[in-house]
Amino acid sequence: MANRPITITGINPADHSLILSDHGSTSVDPGDTVTWLIAQNSGVGSITSITDNNGATDVFNPDPAPVGGSSNWRGTVNPNIARGSTETYTIWWLPSVGNQLYRFDPVIQVNN
Repeated sequence: MANRPITITGINPADHSLILSDHGSTSVDPGDTVTWLIAQNSGVGSITSITDNNGATDVFNPDPAPVGGSSNWRGTVNPNIARGSTETYTIWWLPSVGNQLYRFDPVIQVNN
């Protein structure tokens, strides 16, 4: 089992999508940990939640949650998820300035 860090490096001004260090697609193994980190000066103020999309396999078990008192989040990939699965999840986030809630839907690819 490994930790798969994803750094949020910025915001695309055209559509408010997040710019992620993994380009929006992370390869994992069942039971891996995924940690989301907000880079300084990324324009992202906070993550409000990270959720499985409706109808999707339960990608994270347990669900992602904040790490201590930091702005980082961590989740564990469901140890029973089928290998070869591709799942979309949602990051709900707030910008550094303003209170408009945005969403971004990156992908988790489970290795064979």
